[in-house]
Amino acid sequence: MKVLLPACVACAAVGIALGAWLATAKADARVAEAQTRIERIEREHAQALAEQRETALDEQNRMQEIKDAAIEQAQRDLAAARAGERNAWDAYVSLRDSTTLVRERLSQVSGEAQREFAVAAAGLLAQCSAEYQGVAAAAGELAVELKKVLAAWPTTD
Repeated sequence: MKVLLPACVACAAVGIALGAWLATAKADARVAEAQTRIERIEREHAQALAEQRETALDEQNRMQEIKDAAIEQAQRDLAAARAGERNAWDAYVSLRDSTTLVRERLSQVSGEAQREFAVAAAGLLAQCSAEYQGVAAAAGELAVELKKVLAAWPTTD
């Protein structure tokens, strides 16, 4: 029995060592597996981040193109409006000069000619009034559209 005891102790020591080695090997395998999963997750995360950055950059470029196109259109519209304003001013100056000339000439004609002129002027005034109403209606519609655009335009608060 004395011989068996050291052999049993030796066997137990070998068993414990073997168990510890197996446990360490399993733990090492679990650590390696976890490390592999971590590396895979990190790669997937990096790839997803790169794709999101690319998508965000594409969207930013698309929005920049839309903004640039809107600015260019607004500049064209402004140039057209300024040209229209110049034309309207020129027409006003011409009309003002014409009415001054008519007043000067009207004082030199007979009463009958003045009455005929008054009838013609009244007809012209009626046509101008009708045209003015059309312009006023269009201006009102544009004002409503402008309010809609301003209300819909994003703000940076």
